Order: sequence, then C-alpha cells, then structure tokens
Amino acid sequence: MDKFNYDYVPRTIVNHIQTEVMQNANVGYTEVCNAIGDLSTWASHHEKYKYVVISHDGLTGDMLACYWPDEKRTGRPAYVRGAIWHTDTKSYSFHS
Repeated sequence: MDKFNYDYVPRTIVNHIQTEVMQNANVGYTEVCNAIGDLSTWASHHEKYKYVVISHDGLTGDMLACYWPDEKRTGRPAYVRGAIWHTDTKSYSFHS
C-alpha cells in the first residue's frame, strides 16, 4: 500500500484582490502576489480549510483570508488569517 491519499479534495480559492486598489495603497505588485500566494497555500493539505476567500480593505493594503471546509461557507470560518501591510518596511506580516 502506498502513502498517497486518493480521496484528496483540491482547495478552491476565491480571490477578491484588485491590483489597481492595491497600487493605490502603494503596495508593490510582487508583494501583493507573494502575500496572496502565502494566504492561498497556508495549510492547503488540511480538510478544514478547503475553501478560501481572500479580500482586502482597499485603503491600507491589508488582506484577509477566511478558510472554510467547503463552498457552503455556513457559520463562522474555520480559520482566519490576515496579511498586514507595513508602509515603513514595505512588507507584509501574517497574523491569525
């Protein structure tokens, strides 16, 4: 018997980030893509986090990722992570 999980369900990612809005907040394109990548792949193997919605505040460059077990999104998210933009260092930090 091999070690692979053949019942694996891929993750669905809904990305509501608009590049123009992030540029207006003075966040670089590379930084935006790296942050989206981090939020998208975090705990991607976990069954409780198979549906992810990523959005932004539109003002400061901060992002929020909400993780649910499936696309029904009933109740509260199973987990929430934020990507906080720091204008002084021009970098993101990630928080739960």
